[in-house]
Amino acid sequence: MIAAVDHPDNAASGQVEWLDLGPADRRVGAGPQHPRPLRWYALALAVAAVAGGLLAYVQHSTNARTATPSHALATAGGRSGAAPSADTSSSAPAVAVTALGHRLLDAPAGWELFAAGRGEVVRIEIASGRVTRTTVPPLDNGGGIAMLAGPDRVIVTPVDDGDGFEVRDGRPPRLLPITLANHGAALPGPDKDHVWVSDHTGPSVMNLVGFDGQPTGTSIPIPDGGSVTSDSAGYLLLHATGGVYDVRPGQIHRITTGELLAAGPTRWLTLECDAHYRCVITVIDRASGARRVLRTPAHTFRFEEEGVIAPDGSTAAYVQIGRSGRPELHLLDLSTGADHLADVTFSGEFLFGGGRFVWSPDSHWLFVTGPEGRAVVLDRRTMHAANLGVTIPPDSRLALRTDTR
Repeated sequence: MIAAVDHPDNAASGQVEWLDLGPADRRVGAGPQHPRPLRWYALALAVAAVAGGLLAYVQHSTNARTATPSHALATAGGRSGAAPSADTSSSAPAVAVTALGHRLLDAPAGWELFAAGRGEVVRIEIASGRVTRTTVPPLDNGGGIAMLAGPDRVIVTPVDDGDGFEVRDGRPPRLLPITLANHGAALPGPDKDHVWVSDHTGPSVMNLVGFDGQPTGTSIPIPDGGSVTSDSAGYLLLHATGGVYDVRPGQIHRITTGELLAAGPTRWLTLECDAHYRCVITVIDRASGARRVLRTPAHTFRFEEEGVIAPDGSTAAYVQIGRSGRPELHLLDLSTGADHLADVTFSGEFLFGGGRFVWSPDSHWLFVTGPEGRAVVLDRRTMHAANLGVTIPPDSRLALRTDTR
């Protein structure tokens, strides 16, 4: 039985007409009592609706907190607790390829420039003009990122502890295998197939691991109280009490008691001072240990971060804050001591930490993260800077692959 009200006022006055839709054995005079079970039934429905809405709200809130990003990572190497595969609800493809149809630079076919920045890794095949863009998640880390290029992939890691990811050629990003993950920045190994990573399971140790995550069994113990960076030749630098040390398996050799300004595969550049703080800039030959003082006064150089020496040892690229207060790119001739200001500017978002420029293996070109997401190439001999014509994420880290075999 249901109640039909033809006017709101009738409900208040009790003038309600009962429509009996019940069974044939209804009791005479029981009309007024019929609404009671129906009233309980309606109340139960209302309670269920409220509970269902509350449950849906809680579930939605929980999902919002725990959902993977729209560009989540797939598991690599069987990692425990890794994020699931990428969310397929996003309409944007994870990997997009563009053929520019022309050579970007007169360079060998094997040269590929990689740029990693906010939400994207860009692979630039310089000789063919083919550009591959891979959408990647942001690293939840305020200390910056580092990128290394391997034979068939790049790995991107936070400078501090935290998860990183790998981007295999032409594939969506994946979480790093456990042997490479959560160890801070990976550093270049002695060949193109390996990297150094920190082992946080015990005493401070750097382990040599393949780009595929396979351990080699080679490790270097690191004394407490120092920080480790790359020596630009496949091994490690220890910055600690007493100076800067070159560290290799089974040996530690002090480079300088002063400051290391720049490193390269064939030379060091240091700032060294005597007991009266008379300082000179010194070029050190790595093979022989021979030292030569540059005639240029030391106070004219204000290296804001460690520079990078070209593979042939001719030139050091470094960043200095100019009179305008903005970072400037300089090239220092290590034979004459002449300092050259490059016609390259950095964006206002420039953050220090390295990786904004990388030398070509023939020491002819310096690839630079330019302003407004531009990939810039600088000719060392002419000091002419040119835009490669490919947009990269602002403040990108760069890496160069020169052998794809």
